[in-house]
Amino acid sequence: MDTVAGFRNDAPIEPFTHEADRDLAQAVELDAVQIATRHGYVPSIRRYLACVDPARDVEAARALLMQAFHCAGVHAATLASFWRAAHPAWRDCIDACLAAHQLLRIPLAMVGEAVSWVGQPLRDGRLRYELTERIGQGADGQVFRAIDHALSQGGDESLVAVKIVSCARPMRDALLAEAALARRVSHGGVARVLDAGVLPESEDGCYIVTELVSGMPLHVWLAAHSGGSALERRMIVAQLHDALAACHRAGVVHGDLSPSNILVNEQGCAIIIDFGRAKRVAGRRRAATRARSDLQRLAAIEGWMLREAPTLDESEERALSAERRRRLRRAQIRWAAVFVLASALLAGGLWQAWRVGSGDLVVGRLFGAEAFALAGPDSRSVARHLTQHGRVPWLSADQLNSLALAWSAQASERRAEGRACRGFERLVATTLLAAGETRLARIHALRSQRGEVEAHEAECASYSRLVLGLARWFTEGGEQQPFGEANRTRRAALQLGVRGLLNMPSVQERVGAEAASQG
Repeated sequence: MDTVAGFRNDAPIEPFTHEADRDLAQAVELDAVQIATRHGYVPSIRRYLACVDPARDVEAARALLMQAFHCAGVHAATLASFWRAAHPAWRDCIDACLAAHQLLRIPLAMVGEAVSWVGQPLRDGRLRYELTERIGQGADGQVFRAIDHALSQGGDESLVAVKIVSCARPMRDALLAEAALARRVSHGGVARVLDAGVLPESEDGCYIVTELVSGMPLHVWLAAHSGGSALERRMIVAQLHDALAACHRAGVVHGDLSPSNILVNEQGCAIIIDFGRAKRVAGRRRAATRARSDLQRLAAIEGWMLREAPTLDESEERALSAERRRRLRRAQIRWAAVFVLASALLAGGLWQAWRVGSGDLVVGRLFGAEAFALAGPDSRSVARHLTQHGRVPWLSADQLNSLALAWSAQASERRAEGRACRGFERLVATTLLAAGETRLARIHALRSQRGEVEAHEAECASYSRLVLGLARWFTEGGEQQPFGEANRTRRAALQLGVRGLLNMPSVQERVGAEAASQG
């Protein structure tokens, strides 16, 4: 059972400290309870590492783990597997507490034979859905894993999630109407509603069938990835924005968005579940008002997620490590320059070789430090891979698209506040181009050109024109380009040291074909 029902992102969270005259186990247990009930987090091992040694402070370690597993509920075993890998010294204690937690849990038995089967009768007389295991419980009902016997064939079981709600008839009719409404939403970030109906032999209650989503609730995922980057968490928020937009386009407002209603699967994709309080909105003004309530909840969730991102001390350590890497890279560049210059002289391409340089130097010149500070700690690597290779190996197409749209929204907000950053606009345009969002890429490329009149910014202006031209002429559905534009584009990319733009999936095929046709 999920015991972290809500969340707050306004109450301050102080680091855990322990006074010598206090019992450590009692202090840890009290702090863990406050973290769960006051702030909505599953207490994590990371918070207590400085004060608790699992071999020495056995009682304190057990108090922490039992509270954490209690908050994680049915996802305790998944959380334990993450913590075993991240904290090897805690493995024995984790295993012991997980076993105790599973023994202490109330058996998840069915509540009578009457709710073991629900759905329409099949030819053999059985009802369609067989409830097999309770996997969750909320304020208005219980959720079960179930077998859909209508779709199970040849020994392969088709599994679904069934929510059982006990309520009076007026509420039951309203829930069934809302379930029918939620079936209109079709999006990879939303658990689809498949069926709904009245409980058998009962007028007081209903069932709602959705696809079974494997994953951890958002608050459990945060505990399992407590050392994750802010960029990783922003990508989750971007996916949720996209999923909510699909709901709102279908005229559906979720109405109860919370960490417990958001699951994150093994691929890091966020999926919204439980549309039990979904509402249909009619009229443009009313729809905007209702949709705003979802977006306000999502904004609160974003602040709640980012508040526990890596601390300032950790960021400083990363900055120091990055400085060491930059020094090593400078030494490598000096030796590489000798080889590059010699090769260029032999091939007659001295100018081009001098311009290419290092990928880090290129993105530093084109985007600037302020852009990377706004985008997050991993953004420099993203920019380097896009400009040098055209792809980001650790991001799928959907993840790159979500990241691009999140940065686009952030850039638009800063522009509306009068704090636009042209370097950040160029970075956003580049990422949108790679994601295939060509219309938005053109908008941000145009914005990045405004006001660039200084001589030292001529290179940045050339890069903005290059991205604008690629989005305008060399993507699917683009305009007819002038004769010779493909060859000019290729030369500009080589001179700027951003050949990777030509290798982006959205532009690669068309640039090559046009260059060949133009000779």
